[in-house]
Amino acid sequence: MRFKTKIIHTYEYIKLNGKKSLSKLSKLVNQSKSSLHRQIRVIDSRSNIPGADFFETAEGAIWLRRLVLAATLVFGLQGKVGEDRLSLFCNLICIQAFVGVSASSMGRLKNKMMEQIGLYEQELRPTLDKLAADISIVAGADETFFDRLLLLLFMDLSSGYICMEESAENRKATTWGNKTARVRNKFKEILCLTSDRGRSLIKFSKNATIKSIAELFHMQQSIVRVFRYAFASKRKSLEKQKKEAMKELDNLIISKASSELIKSQKKIISDIEERNTVINNGQATYRKELFNISTVTHPFKNNDEAKKSSELSAELNSSLNILRNTAKVCEITNKNKNLNYFENNIPEMASLVDLWWQWVDCDLEHYNCSHELKEWLRNRLLPAFYWKQQIKKSRASKPLRDYYVELSVKAEEKLHADILTSKPMIEQWSSWAKHWVLKFQRSTSQVEGRNARLSETHHCLRGMSKLQIKTDTILHNVWNKRDDGTTATERLFKFKPPDLFEWLLSNMPELAMPRKSKKQHNDIAMPAALIPAI
Repeated sequence: MRFKTKIIHTYEYIKLNGKKSLSKLSKLVNQSKSSLHRQIRVIDSRSNIPGADFFETAEGAIWLRRLVLAATLVFGLQGKVGEDRLSLFCNLICIQAFVGVSASSMGRLKNKMMEQIGLYEQELRPTLDKLAADISIVAGADETFFDRLLLLLFMDLSSGYICMEESAENRKATTWGNKTARVRNKFKEILCLTSDRGRSLIKFSKNATIKSIAELFHMQQSIVRVFRYAFASKRKSLEKQKKEAMKELDNLIISKASSELIKSQKKIISDIEERNTVINNGQATYRKELFNISTVTHPFKNNDEAKKSSELSAELNSSLNILRNTAKVCEITNKNKNLNYFENNIPEMASLVDLWWQWVDCDLEHYNCSHELKEWLRNRLLPAFYWKQQIKKSRASKPLRDYYVELSVKAEEKLHADILTSKPMIEQWSSWAKHWVLKFQRSTSQVEGRNARLSETHHCLRGMSKLQIKTDTILHNVWNKRDDGTTATERLFKFKPPDLFEWLLSNMPELAMPRKSKKQHNDIAMPAALIPAI
């Protein structure tokens, strides 16, 4: 029997039956007197701590275990809080006398928990692999660098599930192929690969026969890089010129210069103001076209009719021409040819629309739907669900959110006005509509968000070991939840795994016992005769 368990039994016996001599107590609880003496001494030493009466009981010990493991999981592993602060937290809530919570103990506990989380994932893997055989995914891929560490990330964009997140020596196409081989074999099909279309990723997608799609985030970033600071810089320069011109005009007036000089100076100021107006109009045009690019890159038109890739290409090229003209008028140079990146990726971005409609139509063929039902699903149900999803995605931007709310309201009105619409019909096909709406992924913002999270983790931990990377990936998949309360594993596999924390409570070893540090006293006893009288 562990010493901690003995203390609990002894405390509960004494509380129930009252204090007795060591000899009697030893016979009654069948323990040695020396052991009982140590136990009672420990109990007495911490009896003045608030809550000691509860912590000494079996229920109190269970609660303490739950508290320490929860703090380690949430703050230590998920929040990247260090061992020293975890130890400080435990000391502040006065549990250091009941559990070993020194910085070294908390460090060992974190390492053990990471190992156990790895075992949890191993137990879960066979079930997920079996379910994956019937699932097709829309993948997103990217690489990120941290000092000398290179991480490759392969994610299902619909659910946010990380399929592969590993360190690598390089980012060549062959490396991508080797790292993702198990993932590609596990799932039924990879419908497409959305990425920034780096050379290695394009080559990898060709080798793996996966359709490569350009994504909106990097395309918009290529435009932002051209115009981001240009307008403010030019406006600042014009303000400086105007200030100097106004000062010169004042000097001319004070010195009673000729009317021609004054008129000429006023013309200079007028030209500066006109130039400033051109810059302001250019900035307004730039913002408008960025908004347009975001709002046209959808599989539906504003009237909820199906859009074609050729139509999307024309719209994106129109915005590009307007932006090129704006840059020319405002004398903004495209130094790194960022606008060329946008232009080159328009065909691959637009191809997603036709590809998505192919997936929808192929899936409808399996249901043997009538022509009327297909049209209802394509032109009424899908738009209503699609614009609702866009509202959720645009929470950070009020103009975009208002725009999608307007489209959603119109789509809902058309849906409920249709003669085929009924509550049973919507309930029957709602899961189908949600499934395909989530398959239209025009951006890898989830991948970029994950890269930002890894950057924060790398900074907090001053580097990451393979075990820490693996643990962080598992936590992302089975522990982190969205607003709807689901994890990435639940969203992708439609399967709720055993609760990670409850599993850890059952499988983690006992917590360390508190230990009193052995302090060495180096005080030298001085002979009494040598000590002067006071």
